[in-house]
Amino acid sequence: MTYIARLVNNLYMIKLSNLKKLKKQNKPLYIRTLMAANSGLRLLDLSIKLGVSTAMMSRVVHDVGVSRPIQQAIADACGVSYEHLWPDEKPRKKAA
Repeated sequence: MTYIARLVNNLYMIKLSNLKKLKKQNKPLYIRTLMAANSGLRLLDLSIKLGVSTAMMSRVVHDVGVSRPIQQAIADACGVSYEHLWPDEKPRKKAA
């Protein structure tokens, strides 16, 4: 079974009520599952498409790094809004 097929299978096994718990308990798995179900992409595929390193993608998904363009691309691939995945993200102030 391929990586994508396993993630989609996991999504079907997870009840919708448990998705909110998954988002809080394991956000990276939540993101990978949504991406697989909605766009069929992996983080590796998206990193190649965006021209960024897989390490940067991993930092953004694990909330270690911040990159609004990468976060927006992930949200689009997941089929959800940016605010759904990163609700606490505050807009950056522009340099004076």
